[in-house]
This record gives sequence, structure tokens and C-alpha cells, in this order.
Amino acid sequence: MRIHRFLIIMILVLATPSYGELIDRILAVINNDIVTLSQFNKTYSKLAMQIRSSDYTQEEQTDLLSNLNQKVLDTLIEETLTTQQAQTVQVEVQDKEVEETIEDIKEKHNYTGDEFEKILEMQGSSLKEFKEHIRKQKIQSRLLGVMVQSKVVITDDDVNAYYDSHPDKYQSKTTYHLRTIIKRSASENAQEQMSMALEQFQAGTPFETLAKKYAEPAFAETGGLLGNYSLDQLSLQIQEAIKDLKPGECSSILTTDQGLQILYVENITQEGGQTLEEASEAIRTFLYQEKMEQRYHAWISELKEKSYIKLID
Repeated sequence: MRIHRFLIIMILVLATPSYGELIDRILAVINNDIVTLSQFNKTYSKLAMQIRSSDYTQEEQTDLLSNLNQKVLDTLIEETLTTQQAQTVQVEVQDKEVEETIEDIKEKHNYTGDEFEKILEMQGSSLKEFKEHIRKQKIQSRLLGVMVQSKVVITDDDVNAYYDSHPDKYQSKTTYHLRTIIKRSASENAQEQMSMALEQFQAGTPFETLAKKYAEPAFAETGGLLGNYSLDQLSLQIQEAIKDLKPGECSSILTTDQGLQILYVENITQEGGQTLEEASEAIRTFLYQEKMEQRYHAWISELKEKSYIKLID
């Protein structure tokens, strides 16, 4: 589950003005804790750098950066609330767990201890700060498990209902490969020729051969080829005429807006689509993520309503 609210928060670094005094400014009070300007600046700088180095378009980057101030402040407030909640329910992470996670990271990337610390230093961090970050991540993950994940349940009925309500995503598409014999005129002679074509087809003459003989010149050249169509691409009259035909069968003589017409189904193919069994795992994962997001936001809203939050101008 990816909840994009939890950001990497660096340790407090106080701004240093020209006269050398260390000062900082409070941006928000959250119960007994505060969010400071230095926290905000560090988080903002890190996220802005990630956005600018991403593969977003220039327009997308501009849009993301224009909304970043409020997003960073909201995130810092929410992280403070979740940290307080973790303390309330006594969620803890042992030092050994943090050390094991860091060792796994180093092993995965084949880093020595010195190399890993140098990389952290290049990113403006330190091993101590990174350990604290790992600890926060683990605490937040466990807190989510207790307060959010444990309350999210996806039933088989949920999966079935989603599948049934999204036929466009899971039903296969039936495609008809069609040929035709068309007579633009509805004269007696045209009627006789179409009847002859139908009789000869029923006697075993290939439809393509008959189309070359009886169809209008433009269609005769290609053996009456129309191409591939799904039913929803055809008129209601033609849909009704071919929907029950099997490959190798043709319709009766139709009077359409094109003139007299016989339609031949050369082949029927099924494209795409998934059965409920095939799609159920992906649907369950999607619904779980969706409900997790909803439950998380509801939980955060509850925390905010119960907390004292004051923004300092």
C-alpha cells in the first residue's frame, strides 16, 4: 500500500542569520509538539529537488511546485499526529530491527559501511539521521497496521460486484471478419442476382467467388471484403442479421441503406477479456488499496478533529 503522506523528515537545523544567532520560527502547534520553519525548509528542498529531477513535463513540475508549500505543511502536521498516536498506543521498534534493515540495504546494493555513510553525507544526511528515519518508517508502518490495515476487509462479494459492474474492463471483445455482396439497386434484376448468389452459396460455392461475380465492382475486386468489426460498430439491422451466425454462414438478403446486401461471417475472434477467476486477485488488490486510502484519510481526519492544531502566521 502506497500512502503518499509519509515523507522523509530530516532533523532540525536552525537557520543562521548574518549576526550569528541561532533562531527558528514555529509554523504550527500540534497538541504538545511544533512544526518549525527549518523542518519545513528541509522537507521542501528535498521534495522540490526530487520533482525537478523527475521525468515530469515542465508543466507538470510547475503545477506540483506551485502546490508544494501547502502539501509539505500538511504532511509535517500529519506526521506529527501519527508520531503522537504511535506513542499513545506504545508502538516501538528495537535498535536491532533498525540495524538489520540498514544491513539489508547495504547488502542489497553491495555497499561497505564507509561507502554507505559517504552516500548519506552526499545526500545531506548522516547515519544517525538515517537510523531515525528507518525507525520512524517502521513505527508508522506498524501504526497503520493497527489503526488502518486491520480494519480493511475485502470480501468475495466485493470482488464479484466490482467485476460485474465493470464489463468494459473484463469482458472479451467479439470481432467479426465480414465479407459482403452489395447491389446498390433494388431492381428486379438485382433481386434475381442476389437470389442466385444465395442459392449458389447454399449449394457450396465459396462466398468470395460469388462476391467477385455478383458484387458491385468496388467490392468485387476484393471478394466482398469488409474487414473486422465488433457488433457495436455496426448498425442495429446488421447486428441483428449477423449476431447468431457462425463462421462460414451468411445472412439472408437484406435491404439496407447501402442497397441489397448479403453478409458473410468469415471468422469470429475473441480479443482480451478475463474471467472472474483470472481477474479476482488484481481486483482484490485494487479494492484493498482503495479502501486503505479511504480508511487512512478518515483516520487522519479523526486525529485532526480530536487534536489542537494552530497555524502560526
